[in-house]
Amino acid sequence: MTPDFNLLICVNEVCATYAASVTSWWRSPSRNMKVGGVPNSAHLHGGAFDVVYDGSVEPPSLQQVMKIASKYRCKVLRERDHDHFQVT
Repeated sequence: MTPDFNLLICVNEVCATYAASVTSWWRSPSRNMKVGGVPNSAHLHGGAFDVVYDGSVEPPSLQQVMKIASKYRCKVLRERDHDHFQVT
């Protein structure tokens, strides 16, 4: 499966706007198991990104990030130590 172009643009805008880095994108099944990913993870086909904020600035609110994500028909889930992006 080819990654969704809107997802790529969404994550690019979030990273550029909020000094963020991608920590996970496309995973092999064995890597997905090692990091505790769900068996049907969107990461297995390049359909999800995990992003962390680099700490040089205050991390954005979830509402700020969701505003960008919604422009590209993406959703964002705020997890304990990162934000997870995938297409809706």
